[in-house]
Amino acid sequence: MQPRLRSAVVGTALAMLLLSGEPDASTAGRAPIIDATPAEDQEVSAIEVSLEPEMDIANGSRAQRVRLEEAVNRFTSLGLALPDLEVVFEEDVESCGGHHAYFQPRDSNWRIRICSELEFLYEHELAHAWERANLTNEARLEFMALHEYSTWADKTVPWNERAGEWVAVVVQQGLAGLPLPAEISREHERRVRAFELLTGRPSSQLVAWCAERAARRDASRSDVELCPSPEDQ
Repeated sequence: MQPRLRSAVVGTALAMLLLSGEPDASTAGRAPIIDATPAEDQEVSAIEVSLEPEMDIANGSRAQRVRLEEAVNRFTSLGLALPDLEVVFEEDVESCGGHHAYFQPRDSNWRIRICSELEFLYEHELAHAWERANLTNEARLEFMALHEYSTWADKTVPWNERAGEWVAVVVQQGLAGLPLPAEISREHERRVRAFELLTGRPSSQLVAWCAERAARRDASRSDVELCPSPEDQ
């Protein structure tokens, strides 16, 4: 299925909601979903999701639009529904207050701003939108407890200590990250298992890795346990 991409006229007076932390943290404009206890009104954001999401695009080149479509298709082809989004391309990180990209779940249209040429940003920011629209607070708390995070998106803690940011990394890498190495480390295994826990589906990268191992017929017992069965793919 193809995402519906169309141009949008976006005013220049965009609100700059900047967060402290690492300069490439894609968290500006996002209020904490969970601190110590989730808020009842944030159980699931009241926004529709679809396997044919509409993307209103401003300022993007043809190459950027193609890259966005590719990223959206990586979600929808795996059955991961996304909300309709505004996607605003900026010239540089200075236009975004030093941020490479960030996701803004506003009251009406949700927005992603991409302010850098970094390739991973597309899947990473879409992962934030997917998580915000699809996960319940119960799922968030379970994930936090399982992976020993104390907060989901508290701006007062470092970027790499927020569960919501690790979720975006897990989903981004599970869909389009670097190929898995010949020998999967504990961290790689932790991430592919987290991807399946979050989405209910095996990571695209893991499926490719398992297919390569099967073709070479050198899968160990641990590989067999890690690889999904054909009916799960």
